[in-house]
Amino acid sequence: GALLSVVYAIFRRERQVHLDRLRGRRRLHLIEQGVVEYATTGQGPAVLIAHGALGGYDQGLAIAHLFDQSRFSFIAVSRAGYLGSGIPTGLTAAQQADSYAALLDKLGLEKAAIIGVAGGGPSALQFAQRYPDRCSALVMLSAIARKPPPRALFFRAMLSMQDTLIRFDFLWWPFYRFGQRLLLKSNGVPAAEIEATMADPQKKAIMDAIYRPIVTASLRRPGMLIDSMQIEGLPAGDVEQISTPALVAHSESDPVASFEDARGLAQAIPLAEFLAVEGGGHVFFVVHSEQVV
Repeated sequence: GALLSVVYAIFRRERQVHLDRLRGRRRLHLIEQGVVEYATTGQGPAVLIAHGALGGYDQGLAIAHLFDQSRFSFIAVSRAGYLGSGIPTGLTAAQQADSYAALLDKLGLEKAAIIGVAGGGPSALQFAQRYPDRCSALVMLSAIARKPPPRALFFRAMLSMQDTLIRFDFLWWPFYRFGQRLLLKSNGVPAAEIEATMADPQKKAIMDAIYRPIVTASLRRPGMLIDSMQIEGLPAGDVEQISTPALVAHSESDPVASFEDARGLAQAIPLAEFLAVEGGGHVFFVVHSEQVV
C-alpha cells in the first residue's frame, strides 16, 4: 500500500507538470464552429500538422521538431475533441478540414501545407480536396486512408476495454514511464531499431514527446471516439480530384495503418509520390527520420 501511494504521488506530480506545460504553450481561437486549440513554432512558409490518435497539439509540436524550424513555421492543431478543441469543430473529417481553413483565416494566412499523421490523415485529405487553392502541399505519414477490414471478436473486445481504461490516466502512465520499448514494439518497430532509436538523444526526446499524451489520455477520449466514427466512414470523397502535390510515406511493417492502402492512395492522387520505408513500424518517420525528412 505504501509503495502504491508513492507511485501514485509520482504519477500525479508528472501529470500536473504535463498539464502545466500544455496550458503554457497552447493558444485558443474562436471560429464559427467553436474553439480550436493550437500552438506554433518555427518561421517560414506555414505547415499545419494534423496529429494522430491519442494526440493533440503537443504531439504535433513533437513531430514538428523533426524538421528544420528555421525554414518552416508549424501550426500544431488539436483536432476536434482533443484537449481544448471543441467537438463541434469536427465530427467529420470534412468539418475538421473546414476548421483548419477557418484557423488560417484567423491567423491571416492565405495557404499552408498540411501533414496528416495516422488518424489525422482523413482530415488532411479533406483539406487538400476542399481547399485546393489554400493547400500548398499534402504529406501523409503512417496515415489511415481507408476503413480497416472487419476485426476479430477478440480484437473488438480489446478496443472496447481500451475505451473504458482510457478514462483512467493512472492506468496508462506506467506504459509511458516504464514501457516505451513495449509501446514501440506494439507499433511494429523491430528490436534492433528500438535500441538504436532510444540511443539517439534527439529521436528519444521526440519519441518521449509523441507518447507523453497518454499521461493525460482521459482528456483526449472524445477525440478518439470521433476518430473511430471518421474511420468507419472511409473512404470519403474522390482523392483523384486532389490537385495538390503530395507525398505519401509509409512503412511496410506498419501494424496500425495498411501499407497497401497507402500505396493505393499514392497511385490515386495525380501528383503524389510514394515513399516506402522498410522497418520503423507506425512511427517510422522518427525511427528513419533521415530517410523521410
